[in-house]
Amino acid sequence: PAAEVLPAALALAARISENGPLGVAVTKRLMRTVVSQGVEAARELAAKEHDSVFKSEDALEGSRAFAEKRTPQWKGR
Repeated sequence: PAAEVLPAALALAARISENGPLGVAVTKRLMRTVVSQGVEAARELAAKEHDSVFKSEDALEGSRAFAEKRTPQWKGR
């Protein structure tokens, strides 16, 4: 229903904003790429961006926070 669209969108945005900023930024680039250039271009971009996200300080922080059952403190690096 139309009355539920904005609250649902805001709830989704809140969930997304809780994630690491590097991962969110790369995900946005991937989605834009798949729409404008296709799946294969997005796969190539994902391969290039993989290490920048998964070897970042934020990736380590996310793992630590999960293990320690606490909210991660993202730094965007």
